[in-house]
Amino acid sequence: MPRVAVAISRVAEAISTPVILITGASSGIGAATARLFAQNGYRAVLAARRMERLQSLADEIGAAGGEAWPVAADLGKLEADTNAAAALLGQGKTDDAIAAYEAIATKAPQIPLVHYNLAGAYKKKGDAAKAEAAYRKSVELDPRFVDGYVGLATLLAEGGKREQAVETIKQGAAQNEQSGRLQYALGVLEVGAGDNRAAREAFLKAESLDPQNSETQYHLATVALNLNDRTEAIARLEKYVGAAPPDGANVAVARSLLAALQKK
Repeated sequence: MPRVAVAISRVAEAISTPVILITGASSGIGAATARLFAQNGYRAVLAARRMERLQSLADEIGAAGGEAWPVAADLGKLEADTNAAAALLGQGKTDDAIAAYEAIATKAPQIPLVHYNLAGAYKKKGDAAKAEAAYRKSVELDPRFVDGYVGLATLLAEGGKREQAVETIKQGAAQNEQSGRLQYALGVLEVGAGDNRAAREAFLKAESLDPQNSETQYHLATVALNLNDRTEAIARLEKYVGAAPPDGANVAVARSLLAALQKK
């Protein structure tokens, strides 16, 4: 797998937004619970019999910067079916998992996460065309669905379609101006394309929007090296080594680079 795609894959795997399933969400405690979880960074799948109220709540949460998807379905069964499909995929029964996810998509076609999961199954099977279609469906349903953009861009980058991957992330960033994750992914892609100044701009935005992602510091250091800014590279590497966990993806490399630069 290309190095750029590997780096974006780490974004997809490590910084995924948690999902909460809420029944009886059209009013009362259910609605209040949905608002509370959305305010704390969860995507909320809302279920109840009154679709109009669910949609109104989803619109309210979206206007406040959160994500919520209404569904008039038996949420308990939906959750059980999704868990069963994931288990099949984990067992290597890819065709069975795809069939299960397709059945879920038929019952709940309006939930972006359903299509995202289906895309992952097709990707595992090696069917890039169907995976791409499912990823695109997920962001078509919800233009604020960050996971969908990252999944699609990763797939495109792995297939050598780097320009399309960059455009996908830019489209996602335009819809999600406060997403540090998308700016980080854009920086990774721009580095792969050899545009260090564009990469630096994206990583600086990522740093501002998501200061907890220490990997941004490592990438800012490598960009600084590419731009022959030794002082900036040392400062960023020191910040990265100080903030990243000991088993961080690039800690060993960062320590080596830092030692070499400090000797000069």
